Amino acid sequence: MRRGEVDMLVDACDPDREGEAIFRRIVKHAGVSKPMRRLWVASLEEDAIRDALASMKDETEYQGLADSAMIRAKADWLIGMNASRAYSLVYNARFTVGRVQTPTLAMIVDRDRRIASHVTQPYWKVVAPMGGWKLAGERLDKREDAETLLRIVNSDDFTFKILKADRKQQHDAPPRLYDLTGLQKDMSRLHGLTAARTWPPCNPCMSKNWRRIHAPTRSTSRTTTWTRCAASPKATASLPASSNRPRNRNGRDSN
Repeated sequence: MRRGEVDMLVDACDPDREGEAIFRRIVKHAGVSKPMRRLWVASLEEDAIRDALASMKDETEYQGLADSAMIRAKADWLIGMNASRAYSLVYNARFTVGRVQTPTLAMIVDRDRRIASHVTQPYWKVVAPMGGWKLAGERLDKREDAETLLRIVNSDDFTFKILKADRKQQHDAPPRLYDLTGLQKDMSRLHGLTAARTWPPCNPCMSKNWRRIHAPTRSTSRTTTWTRCAASPKATASLPASSNRPRNRNGRDSN
């Protein structure tokens, strides 16, 4: 980095906050102030890497990401390490305090306390059979009110009237990509395959064209990048032809 023939530095660390922090710390430790460019690539596909090399931006455009990483690191030291040590000394026991851990545990404890202190309150509903379906009234806190409403509904001259009917069209979002756990569950539910039988076929798929379009199988991620989506036609072209229509996760045929 300090050599004279090096006139520019390229940040090729992971495309995230921690990758940015690692590069900035190395540059600071080296004490260099040369122009820097950011190689932002999340895919190992050749086309994606070439596109990233051709579209590198100045490192100053990622200053906000670097500041975020620095703040996170300082919070981990101040809260995670220093506060853990301080609480352990005060209470003479091992305590762990964390930037994420402590507020998360506080929410769990608060919710648990509200559940423990909950006092059940009885309520009543009037339910009327409508010939194939049931019409349920609103919750009533007083039994007398429910009994009064029940007498009105059961009277001979009472009739139900439909005052308004609405119809709306709802669009369901397409299912996300599989992670390994989700795939194993559906293979068991739809085809009776065990988790052990589901995994072996996935392994060679990861090393072939399928890695271009599915989420990383060993992770819990169910998303992929746009560069992998662009490569999906090449991956699906290698699939054998089949007369069976694809099925969605509910077991129904999909278009």
